[in-house]
Amino acid sequence: MYEIENLHLLSTTEKGSTYTVSERPTSEFLFATRKAGATFGNHWHNGESETKNPEILLFVAGEMTLWISEIDGSNEKRVDLRAPLKLKVYPNYLHRFEAVSDCIFLEFNSLDEHVADTYYPE
Repeated sequence: MYEIENLHLLSTTEKGSTYTVSERPTSEFLFATRKAGATFGNHWHNGESETKNPEILLFVAGEMTLWISEIDGSNEKRVDLRAPLKLKVYPNYLHRFEAVSDCIFLEFNSLDEHVADTYYPE
């Protein structure tokens, strides 16, 4: 369904923190911002695109709520997310988000890959 990973903390000083992120190679990624209160997603991926099997999001800043369920909407779970973290959403799960605060995240895929393997409920 999904998997949440904490980032590996390299160091923390009075200036801030540095983390490492290990992920599959990709030639493109999406950098996204969402304003507090924005809702988005409400789709699933079949895993036809390698970058959507699983879909990987790196939450850089902010707080979001994830709702994830079977494609028919059954067995819905609410998951509160607080950056920094890495989220993997596995194929064939309907997922949507609400930005609790202003947010920044990266999606490890191109826009073309996203469009090619994204499906919406009717």
